[in-house]
Amino acid sequence: MKKFLSATLAVAVLLSTACSKTESESALQQKNDQAPVPAKLILNVVGEGQQTKASGTGHGVQSDDNTVTKLEVFIFRNTGTSADNGQLEFYKKFTSSDLSGGMKGLEITATTGNKSVYVICNSHNDNNFSDVLTLDSFKTQLSLLKDENLKNFVMTGSSDVTLQTTTDLTVTVSRMVSRIKLASVKTAFAGTPLASCTLNNVKAYLINVHANKLLWNGSDATSPLMYNLKKYVSSDCSQLSMSGMLDESIADSVNDTGNSTSRYFYAFENTIASENKSADDYFTRLVIEGEINGIKYYYPMNINRDNYGFVSGKGNKQGIERNKSYELSVVISKSGSLDPNEPIEFGTLSVTVSVDDWTLVPATTVNF
Repeated sequence: MKKFLSATLAVAVLLSTACSKTESESALQQKNDQAPVPAKLILNVVGEGQQTKASGTGHGVQSDDNTVTKLEVFIFRNTGTSADNGQLEFYKKFTSSDLSGGMKGLEITATTGNKSVYVICNSHNDNNFSDVLTLDSFKTQLSLLKDENLKNFVMTGSSDVTLQTTTDLTVTVSRMVSRIKLASVKTAFAGTPLASCTLNNVKAYLINVHANKLLWNGSDATSPLMYNLKKYVSSDCSQLSMSGMLDESIADSVNDTGNSTSRYFYAFENTIASENKSADDYFTRLVIEGEINGIKYYYPMNINRDNYGFVSGKGNKQGIERNKSYELSVVISKSGSLDPNEPIEFGTLSVTVSVDDWTLVPATTVNF
């Protein structure tokens, strides 16, 4: 059960058993020092590169991506080698009505001492984490990509703190998902052997997408799950709670004028250093699919990798990182690959920087 003695009750019980008229003043003081002392935690939850409460209307609207409908706080004892180290001391859920005034100045009652505080926004756990009694059990909890949705993105953050009788603590949360924006698709067939052609039945989708992560820090699950492994898988996309998260039709045909309607896709982090085909461990790719003269071609792009817009420095990792947004524009001037998981050689790559409300990543134009 997720219960612990209130600080007041604990103090009363300990004092009633510890005090007697025959005890010396110093012995009494020593026992009082060991009793739990009430502590008030003033919690301020802020976003990494974002506001934390707002409303909006759709994809690409920053306020929608920031919406918090539920906030859960876990406080675990951080007592080193003591027997109670890692024990859950406190759990509290704040609903949207509790957060109507924002996510700063939230008051929580605990006890003084060293603690590990974890904050989860918009968890899709409906049982109030009833199976979590220790930090170890908390660290087995999973976040599932299929549950992610606009206005309901999971955000997590944590902090170790020594609680005094009153402590102000700020915890920064960040989204579990990454965002991949396809800003435009166009052909550049003029002056090529394909001058009389258009790209038909055009679609875009993500492949090799990590579908589960450990909730507490976003690392890989013990038993990883993948969506759209090496190709588009209709059954993977259809089970997602947010339509279009991994796939979307672009147009019946795209020509040199192009299609500049932005499409947004969402995935969990994938920063593997290299691919391991024997283990089905691949880079996450954005694939443009289309037909030229009745033949289906694929244009796979390794998101934020060498030759696909990666810019070193400032702590950036290759691949997609949580809470970051990646923007790509695609220009196609030749036939593509016959395999959606095999990137093709392409022409010059130009990289421009755009301002984005998620953690900033340079926008990329890929010329095939």
